[in-house]
Amino acid sequence: MRYFPWFTLSVLLIVGCSKAPPQAEATSEPTASPDATTAERTRLLAALKGANPKARQEAMEELAAWVESDPPTIAALVELLKDKTTAGPGKTLPTQINSTREAVVRTLLMAGPKGELVLKEQGLAALRAGLTDPSPAIREHTAYTIGLLKSLGQPLSPDVMKLCSQSDPLVRGVAFDTLRAIGITDVVGFVALLAHDDLDIAQLAAEQVSRLSAIPPAAIPTLIAALEREDHQIRTAAAAALGRVGSTSGKEAAVAITEVLKKAFTTPFNPDTSYDPKPTEKYWEALRRIGEPATESLVGLLRHEHPVVRASAARTLGEIGRPAHRAAPPLQHALTDEYGFVAIEAAVALCRVGESHEAALELIKQAMDAPNRLAQQAIEAIPRLGAAGQPLLALAMHKLTSDNSAARYAALGLLGRMDRREQVQQLAAVSRLLSDTEASIRARAAEVLSKLGPDAAPAAEALGQALTVEKNDGVRYRLVEALIALEAAAKPAAPALLPFLSNKSVPLSLRLQLPRLLARADPTSQPTVAALITASNDMDLTFRLAAINALGLLDPMPTEALDRLLTLARSDPRWPIRQAALRALAWAGPRAKPIRGEVEAIAPGSLAELALWRTVILAAIDGQLASTANAIRAGLSDKSAAVRGAAAEALVLVGPTVADVPALVKLLKESSSTVKEAAARCLAQLGPAAKEAVPPLTNLLTDGDAGVRLAAIEALAQMGRAAQSAVPKLQDLERDFVVGEAAKAALKKIQAEENP
Repeated sequence: MRYFPWFTLSVLLIVGCSKAPPQAEATSEPTASPDATTAERTRLLAALKGANPKARQEAMEELAAWVESDPPTIAALVELLKDKTTAGPGKTLPTQINSTREAVVRTLLMAGPKGELVLKEQGLAALRAGLTDPSPAIREHTAYTIGLLKSLGQPLSPDVMKLCSQSDPLVRGVAFDTLRAIGITDVVGFVALLAHDDLDIAQLAAEQVSRLSAIPPAAIPTLIAALEREDHQIRTAAAAALGRVGSTSGKEAAVAITEVLKKAFTTPFNPDTSYDPKPTEKYWEALRRIGEPATESLVGLLRHEHPVVRASAARTLGEIGRPAHRAAPPLQHALTDEYGFVAIEAAVALCRVGESHEAALELIKQAMDAPNRLAQQAIEAIPRLGAAGQPLLALAMHKLTSDNSAARYAALGLLGRMDRREQVQQLAAVSRLLSDTEASIRARAAEVLSKLGPDAAPAAEALGQALTVEKNDGVRYRLVEALIALEAAAKPAAPALLPFLSNKSVPLSLRLQLPRLLARADPTSQPTVAALITASNDMDLTFRLAAINALGLLDPMPTEALDRLLTLARSDPRWPIRQAALRALAWAGPRAKPIRGEVEAIAPGSLAELALWRTVILAAIDGQLASTANAIRAGLSDKSAAVRGAAAEALVLVGPTVADVPALVKLLKESSSTVKEAAARCLAQLGPAAKEAVPPLTNLLTDGDAGVRLAAIEALAQMGRAAQSAVPKLQDLERDFVVGEAAKAALKKIQAEENP
């Protein structure tokens, strides 16, 4: 299955400083002759068509600048859009330009608004002709090139769609990818591909149909027919699309979907076998979206012989809510179902459709006392009862001390969703559960404390004790997360945290937070200071930098920490290490006064970046850090990457403003990891005010440097709902050992703000 390369060339397409075409000016300076201009243009166009990647890239950058003021260049580029040169079939690659058409389109896009206008008014027609070329390779490369245009190429959507049903798999694969990029204008025609005889074509269509945001009613008959195909992917895509049409899909669609569900549950129910809801969740979701017209079909499923179907039907009716009020009598009857989980779902649904709920609440109340997992299901159902379930909350909190582990687990989960005041009131009970016999309960208790942050300070000692004896790695990480959330209040647990500084099995995203935590929670402890100094020599560069940063936070600042920072700032062979030490000394400010004389001699020769840091550190020691703001901001655009990196790092100290965002966004695109990381950390301080930085920050989520990725994740997390577009890439990082935990935390923050 193919995926369109959404990203641009990582190296080849960096826009440099391009020269404009030679032009006559009213000055005394000599001007280029027309012949020289023509010769230079000819040379550049030849390089654009050539096979040398470096020469081609340089020509693209030069010609992009010429587009603004040289009509012959525009005419020549438009003509080259008809050039049929390609690298051959299957050579449409995101990291390599493999056709003249692609080079021309990238050049015009690089030229900005003027180039886009040329593409719109003249380029699309030239590209359209390439889609019908007799050569499959030319059709493939043309379609790929159109995909680079994204929404600008949408007028060609119907032409590209014709390639989706071609026999050549390379051509149709690129065609489907291109439609994903430029958009589908003939949705009804595209949906018809679900019925194609070639299963590969139908499946490729299904992949996009399931993601279409707007489905016209005219597509309903085709979608209903697609529910009868044997292929699961096609059926679920059709169901998802019918759900997006909503109530307009009507009863006919609901009936068709319920028939699919019936066929999915032909095996007798086995209470000892776990049920995977994934294969059918799209169908239930579609019925929920269809809403009231699906009520009759769902009521019919309440009588299905399989209890999972009955429970899911009841749940779906409850999600439809008041429009499904006609289902109240059969739901009332379902309260007596032989399977408790079905009865619980019926009880929830009764409350949600707006009918009398006394019997429903009584059933939930009794189920909470069950000695098995039924109690968990009942407690977890309470939030879905809405206002009707409020009287049950206090009863559920008593289950924190239940003999039933399933009930304890569910009660903790419910507490995690309640208001902070209730959570604080239950601190003692939650702290006791940190030593529960069930690992899942210990982990969930730690999660509740994490949400409370510093308000969970009374639990710090219990967290430290639990961390000392915990053997389950997953639980240990949750305990560490809870202590990190406590911030300075984690001091009682500092001794238990110290071993984790050198424990390389701990996810790096967690380990990186420990130096800062210990420096703030336990700065006067000699073991803490010694551990941080040791960590400042760690083999992992990213962790080493975190330890150096933490040394600058120690208050009071011990002599040995100052000496260590000064040594690193003076003589470490790696610039990132030296810069981190310099930054730490600036953070220390007046606390670094004992070494002021040594700082004055810290910038030998003409090292401008060191000179900038010396200025900043001395001002910080003297309590005049704000006076360096202008020098720092000037450094953001310095010709030296080292100075730009130093300026970005120093800007974190004086505090960035919204006016700094354009410069910082530019720094995110630099090759230096130090510069990118520093810029991301500045943007993190600005939060949603820097939302224009979301796209380049999202690009950094795949950066090769772990520090850069972590800084980008942190910045996106601080932007909250403004970073919604980054969610897919953050989800891809959830299993990353290095940044996975940070990605999960960022997702929670972003999605919590989106769904308060």
